[in-house]
Amino acid sequence: GQATYTVAPGDTLYSIARRYGTTVEELMRLNGLESFLLQPGQVLKLPSRERTHVVAPGDTLFSLARRYGTTVEALMRLNGLSSPEIKVGQVLRLPEEGEA
Repeated sequence: GQATYTVAPGDTLYSIARRYGTTVEELMRLNGLESFLLQPGQVLKLPSRERTHVVAPGDTLFSLARRYGTTVEALMRLNGLSSPEIKVGQVLRLPEEGEA
């Protein structure tokens, strides 16, 4: 289902975006916000829990699988890859936290 977050005193869009691995722009778009101001108790919709990784120089499926606690096979299946070759700048889907 749709993940939500209840704003606490002192929260900013920036701090919430960082915590959930998204952007201020995405939070504003998702919630139809016109300004950066948040009220404590306000409930914000969060982007889907799908995690992604943008391939950086030196990344391999093996190193990413280790970093994210998954397997090369799972990453290949999730991303429809026929070989473990990945390119810099490619966006890979990652298994959700706790999903092997």
